[in-house]
Amino acid sequence: MHLSIPQGEARFSEIRASVPGELRLSICELIPLDDERVLILGMGDLVSDKGGFAQELGWIATIRDGLITTAAVYPDSATARRAAGLAPED
Repeated sequence: MHLSIPQGEARFSEIRASVPGELRLSICELIPLDDERVLILGMGDLVSDKGGFAQELGWIATIRDGLITTAAVYPDSATARRAAGLAPED
């Protein structure tokens, strides 16, 4: 089971709008990939009137002028690390 967050490239506002309830994102690790992209590893916690749910997530975010402009979202850190061209950690 995964949070109902669209995976792949999307504007962060679109990702947030697609999630029912309150979404809390916790960042555990930031890994710079190049001048504009960063790999973000963390957790997504969804709280709604139907209960709560937590899931490990990874994002590859494009940052311009200090703002996240796009983010590709992945269901776990290993998938996100592979998408970024990095080896998954054991």
